[in-house]
Amino acid sequence: MKLPNASKHVELGRVTPEDVENKLGIKWGKDIPIPDDESITVIFTNNAAAEKVPLTAWTIAHRIGHSFSATFRRNGRQDITYYEKEIDSALSGLLRYGYGIEVKQINLLYSNEYYMRNLKESIGTFRSARMKKLNRPGEFLYECFAQYLLSKDEITFNPCPEVLTSSNRKAWGRDVSGKYRLRDADDAVEYLEQLKNALSQYCYFLLESHRGAICIM
Repeated sequence: MKLPNASKHVELGRVTPEDVENKLGIKWGKDIPIPDDESITVIFTNNAAAEKVPLTAWTIAHRIGHSFSATFRRNGRQDITYYEKEIDSALSGLLRYGYGIEVKQINLLYSNEYYMRNLKESIGTFRSARMKKLNRPGEFLYECFAQYLLSKDEITFNPCPEVLTSSNRKAWGRDVSGKYRLRDADDAVEYLEQLKNALSQYCYFLLESHRGAICIM
């Protein structure tokens, strides 16, 4: 259904039936059937994205991840922080012990460092990683969520690359970026598995914390 001003309400995360009626004019139980207690309802109010892309199952799953995360941003809930720290710890260990890259910043998942993008596009098995189109740091997380949701709770990675680059700079057609070579393959394997487990736990938590919920994306 097309609703006036619906596109003004985007990525709100968990809402109440009253919110749905007040913001969208949709009456719960009349315009939308009341689901069972375990179902998760996500209402999409638009198809705006960074690029105009078809609304495929993958795109829907990716955007559901955005919607779920919005719940914690809007409500200031801190219970998601534990899972984010676990992801950060795995990434930090992988960079430090696998490649000798000392990092001090937190929230590595959202780092703008090129070697982080290089790493995510190398280990990711989904299309955006293969096509080298992870242009925004946080999108890796939601691509992993889409894979988890559509692949029977499974996140799969490629092996760590032999080299990470610090930029994509070129001079006279030659690559002049700095390079970080894989120093310890065993540590890299261990931390990559840790990263996969941390991301899986994060995705599981997002789903479980929204059982019976209504969300606006």
